[in-house]
Amino acid sequence: MLSDEFREAAIFNPLENETCEQMHNGSCNAKAMSQFVEAYKSIYKMYLLVHLVPLLVFKRKKLK
Repeated sequence: MLSDEFREAAIFNPLENETCEQMHNGSCNAKAMSQFVEAYKSIYKMYLLVHLVPLLVFKRKKLK
């Protein structure tokens, strides 16, 4: 989430270079990693089913 100060600076002076710290706490890499982890937590169960169900249905004999 962008800070109010960052939004105001972007509106009133759009050509000024902004730093990562002004956009979010920490580095851009840390922000990207935290977003990846949150997305992974919310979707991993679906991907597990998508890959596990066909394996169990079509290759059941090979698993035994």
